[in-house]
Amino acid sequence: MTKMRATLIAGALTAMVLAIVPAASGASAANEICVGAPPCFGTIQKAVDAAHDGGVIRIGPGTFAGGVTIDKSVEVIGSGASKTIIKGGGPVLTIGEAFAPREPTVTISKVKITGGRTTSSPLSKEYVGKKNVIALGGGIAIPPGEFVEGEDHFADGAMVKVTDSVISGNRVGPSATVPFGPPCPGGDCPFAAAGGGGIDNWGALTLERTEVSNNRAAGVGSDAIGGGIDSPQGSLDLRHSTITGNRAIAGVPNGRYAEGGGIFTGGLLGNDAPVAVRVRGGAISGNEASLTSKLPFFVGGADGPTIDMNANGGGAHLGGGSTISIAHTRINENKVSVDDPNGEPYAFDSALQFGEGSTIDLRHSTIEDNRLRANIGSSEHVGPSGSAFGIDGPSKGGPGP
Repeated sequence: MTKMRATLIAGALTAMVLAIVPAASGASAANEICVGAPPCFGTIQKAVDAAHDGGVIRIGPGTFAGGVTIDKSVEVIGSGASKTIIKGGGPVLTIGEAFAPREPTVTISKVKITGGRTTSSPLSKEYVGKKNVIALGGGIAIPPGEFVEGEDHFADGAMVKVTDSVISGNRVGPSATVPFGPPCPGGDCPFAAAGGGGIDNWGALTLERTEVSNNRAAGVGSDAIGGGIDSPQGSLDLRHSTITGNRAIAGVPNGRYAEGGGIFTGGLLGNDAPVAVRVRGGAISGNEASLTSKLPFFVGGADGPTIDMNANGGGAHLGGGSTISIAHTRINENKVSVDDPNGEPYAFDSALQFGEGSTIDLRHSTIEDNRLRANIGSSEHVGPSGSAFGIDGPSKGGPGP
């Protein structure tokens, strides 16, 4: 039973004063539990395990171990992003359970999420039958729900809102590959994918007054996508948030695609899935998509098969068939680079890359000082690199909200 202190004040009725204590000893009337110094829980995971749907978990100042799974609908409130730090694990936070029939609704505020190092994902065995080939979500991972029979797709994952927080200094990178065409010198090209250095989202994600910075998607992969945020499906709503200093890096020896330095949306493994994207205020700035390779363009001579390689969307790669609305946003100083003196990779859309068939509404925003660099053997067969952004689909701009 919870220990309650009774205080008698000037002969009035006895008031029962209940401190916020771990639910293992009895929940408070407000269904709140805490993490920090005793009598609170010492770890976030223990607090989550003890919580009930609809509960509140308050985290005091300090640095707390990551590697936490939140599989209940709860509100997590820190003491401020400079005071409450959740660090380590791979991912730091997993919200929801992969392939579950029901996913939670979770709100997180006033925390810093950092130090995540992720080398695999449940999607790795699902897609290629092997761990450590697809690595997703260094800081936060929101996995997909159950597979929808007859519709050939996963249900959306958890509904998550993050406010007044920082997701910074997280990494994602596979440690293994599988053979997966097209042919490379010596056989099938090795495949592996790194996505969502800061956040991997398969659900409905809202960021409000939140910074996603200095995260990285890299490793031994052929594909590096979404250095800051990767959203293969679902929705992405950014409100007065900053996506800055993130990098998607595909390098020697396997690198072939580097897409979405700051943000990547759309289907994994090239099958574009429409994602509703809304950005209001804030900035997408100083992000980079970078490809370095030694692979040739032709395999086995000029009449042989070719190897497609490119880098695009330094600020964001927003996948095909999506509804995209951006307003009052700075999209500045993003970069795309390719470096392959033996081959013909190409680079494009240093600020924004919009997928085919998307509907774009871009208003009251600045797109400036975005840069592209290409050091390549030739552009004879692929054409020239270049552009800040390109639109292939319905678009509009001008006065608006």
